[in-house]
Amino acid sequence: KTLCPVRSMDFNPAKKCLLASGASASEIHIVDINNPSVLMTPGPKAQPEDDVVALAWNKQVEHILASAHPNSARSVVWDLRKNEAIIQVTDASNRVRCSCIAWHPDVATQLLTCSDEDRCPVIQMWDLRFATAPTMVFEGHGRGIQTLAWCECDSGMLLTSSRDDHVICWNPNNTAVPGGEKLVEFNAPSQWTFDMGWCARNPYLVASSAFSGKLSVFSLFGGQEDIPDETPRARLSSDPFAPGPPPPVPA
Repeated sequence: KTLCPVRSMDFNPAKKCLLASGASASEIHIVDINNPSVLMTPGPKAQPEDDVVALAWNKQVEHILASAHPNSARSVVWDLRKNEAIIQVTDASNRVRCSCIAWHPDVATQLLTCSDEDRCPVIQMWDLRFATAPTMVFEGHGRGIQTLAWCECDSGMLLTSSRDDHVICWNPNNTAVPGGEKLVEFNAPSQWTFDMGWCARNPYLVASSAFSGKLSVFSLFGGQEDIPDETPRARLSSDPFAPGPPPPVPA
């Protein structure tokens, strides 16, 4: 139970029973879903108090959690073993409102932050061993970035979507190209996409949700399918991409 509206959630990839939730007023709770009556916190609240709009567990170190606080333009890294914040990442220009964060799938010390500020819609790569400035800045969106998705099967593919209704697939591992290497860029399947996720079985398929109410599945090779809000139960199967049975023939 939280006293403020919940703004973000993330399951621990190593201990899948642990769920972190972020809310207003810098409130972060961690709960074991096998024992939901006990709430834990990663440490004292980050000050000044701010919304927690994104949370991300480290992919390599199970007791490290990152949180994004847009109004104070910072991201906080928590160590659950020490029960305290160990690093605060802040843009020196104070123009980057962090809207979403993600850890590198393979490198424990690398963290990505995205800005939803229309005047500075950038993605910043941070190496937490030298957290005074980003090691790489990706530029290409025309308005604030709303979501990102880093492919866990191939860390060389990162998707971002912004209020300019464009989706860009980057190669975040190539830091030699100024502004970042774009693998592909295309119009978003629906207006103002706020969430995206890679298919775990086929890394070229991506699902996206938009404020228009549409859930779309699209391929990086082209093509998309809009999923209706209500899917008949008869069409569901153990394979999420298997064709459904034909509709019944009227008597």
